[in-house]
Amino acid sequence: EFDHEEAVQVVKAVAELHRLTLGYEADYVSNREPLNADYCLKIIESKSTDRHEWLRGELATLQIPTGMPRGICHADVNYGNFLFKNNKVTAVLDFDMSFYGDLVYDVANLIYWWAWPPKSSLKLEEAKIIVHEYHKYRPLTDAEKQSIFDYLKLIVLLGISWSSDEEFDAEKEKIDALNRIGRISFA
Repeated sequence: EFDHEEAVQVVKAVAELHRLTLGYEADYVSNREPLNADYCLKIIESKSTDRHEWLRGELATLQIPTGMPRGICHADVNYGNFLFKNNKVTAVLDFDMSFYGDLVYDVANLIYWWAWPPKSSLKLEEAKIIVHEYHKYRPLTDAEKQSIFDYLKLIVLLGISWSSDEEFDAEKEKIDALNRIGRISFA
């Protein structure tokens, strides 16, 4: 269940990370794969599966502009990667998936982990709270706001590309749900 206080603290921590790393390209950046559509294609092409065409089709619908604010994306902002004390985030853990990329990726990732409970539907009101709170600490550009839907879809598609065939139907339902909701609901 959505814990507003904890979500706000996590969003603030991620926004502060982004504010501090905006434009910063670490030395290792060329050794880390950015979690983007090209990477997703690379993963699915390395597997023999009958979902390739469907994934390619869904990736082709993404509208991700170039020139977005970039920095260090944590890329794994699930509940277990934040330590709390007295309702405040005291530590951010597990940077093993981090990469240099479009910072809005993590905004969509916050929505995925904090506003889309497992085996449940996306909570649009909670997603809007996340975006609103993030914007307080690192204002989002109009292009970033307009691409949140596409990054959320990319995150689900990446999960599908990594998942087993047994998990495909449940994960595909998330894409179907996003397609029903539509990009306009996120703008």
